[in-house]
Amino acid sequence: MNTMMFIHVSISILNGLLWAGIIGGIFKLFAIKGWPSMLTMIFFVVMLLTFLLLKVSLKITDADEHTGIVHLTIEFWDYEE
Repeated sequence: MNTMMFIHVSISILNGLLWAGIIGGIFKLFAIKGWPSMLTMIFFVVMLLTFLLLKVSLKITDADEHTGIVHLTIEFWDYEE
């Protein structure tokens, strides 16, 4: 496992967790018993699989030191070397 793949997998997991947290928070507002955790898990798995299967890579292309804005690009790539 090279560094790029490790970074890619880490970003995918973080992204999945972020979305799972957002969706989980929305469902908890409605307080449907039994559903929030199940839907959150399903959404997390779908997001993670989507990112890993489509091999989507987030790359930092530019960072503005004065404003702190970081520009990310989403790039499709394959693992062939």
